[in-house]
Amino acid sequence: MGGYRDALVWSDVARLARKGRDVVLVSSDKRAFAGRDGSLSQALSAEIADASGSVELVPEFGPWLLAALPDGSDDLVQAVVDAQDQELYDYLVASDVQSDLGPEVVDLGFAKSPLDVSMDEVEWGGTLTRISTVAGPDGLYVAEYDLDFSIALSGTFAPWDVRDDAWVTRSREELGRVILEGELQMVLRITVLFGGDVSFSIEEESWRRADGVSSGLDVYRPEWNQLQTPLLDDSGHFW
Repeated sequence: MGGYRDALVWSDVARLARKGRDVVLVSSDKRAFAGRDGSLSQALSAEIADASGSVELVPEFGPWLLAALPDGSDDLVQAVVDAQDQELYDYLVASDVQSDLGPEVVDLGFAKSPLDVSMDEVEWGGTLTRISTVAGPDGLYVAEYDLDFSIALSGTFAPWDVRDDAWVTRSREELGRVILEGELQMVLRITVLFGGDVSFSIEEESWRRADGVSSGLDVYRPEWNQLQTPLLDDSGHFW
């Protein structure tokens, strides 16, 4: 073995192997850990002969990692990206984070202010599309993704004609108002930080309609928003 630092490294490696860990020791210093054939020296192998784990000596980490990947990738950067995508996808499928996601009323793109809106179901369609990736220091990655969602909703509107919107599948009139129901396809843009103290963290960034319609009007609340004009005239009739 080499010097004092090499001895400290080997001490940690051997301890992990005795705890049942399978350790990959990356070192190109053949004098420190390797035997004549380039594998772990006989003397060091003997020290962990009774260990429940194992130690594999490799001169470079990149080629070893690519060879160990199940998809047989030959691009380390792409392999990292693919692993991140899979980790995020598995998390979204297994967790209940979807129950906390949902657009604001203005994101729904209504051309007329609704009197009331109910989003009965917000369902992820299972598509995860990476839009951009920025590599930072210390193994950090910031990535943007688009997720497809179907929003089952109903809205109550004043009696102007809003029934031609593409999302509407059912409509009825009730007490002088129009109640519309249907499903709206939307896209959620999220930002994900990979690395750091946790494997990744997610921030909800923005919603948009999948059909390209831009953001619209909020629920009609003139008592809260002075920019919204009253619907009724002084006699109590709709303008």
